[in-house]
Amino acid sequence: MKGYDLDEKKGGLFGFLSIKSPSRIIKSNDSIQLKYPGSFDLIKFTVLESGENSLKIRSKDTVQPVDLSKGDHVVLYFTSNDSYVLSGEIDSIISADPLEMAVKVSSIEKLKNAKKNQRVPVCMQTNLKVIGIQENIPAVAKAISFNGVKLICREDIMLEDLIDVSVSLDDTNKFAFKGRVVRKNPMSNCTEYGIEVHEIGESSVRNLTRYINRLA
Repeated sequence: MKGYDLDEKKGGLFGFLSIKSPSRIIKSNDSIQLKYPGSFDLIKFTVLESGENSLKIRSKDTVQPVDLSKGDHVVLYFTSNDSYVLSGEIDSIISADPLEMAVKVSSIEKLKNAKKNQRVPVCMQTNLKVIGIQENIPAVAKAISFNGVKLICREDIMLEDLIDVSVSLDDTNKFAFKGRVVRKNPMSNCTEYGIEVHEIGESSVRNLTRYINRLA
């Protein structure tokens, strides 16, 4: 199995991208779908503004109250001639009903490339447990592959710690493995970690394969 591959500048998750600005593919009045942590459903939005590195969007339907705030990680799905997945964070909540927000976009990828490279941006609830410590640590996965997971959480975890990781792919299937912390990047209100897969079962490999194929 190859090593952790979600941070390499060349050949990694976002190293091959040619599209860097939402405004190159997304226009005002386009439809886009959003997923936030804790939800398995996609929310349909209308694009109000598309900028160099941001989007302003408004929900099409009434949305049940959700616990969202500035800085929360989200992913968006957009389809025109190709299908794309955009990774970003909430820059501001403008209104609650209809739900209107500004999203700062950090990456854009064609879904067919995600399927080909088996590395995808996501926004998924994740549970961590440092091996030897009983307490569960909540986290949010930002990107997943068969070799590792990039995630954010508020707890301090040491480099080289051995971790049990469980990513909720949907309401019934998980991607679980034993891994090792190989990247640690402090952020403003949390820490971003890279966790490399060391041991993984066949069921988790099948679940992730099905998820990537279904997504793409």
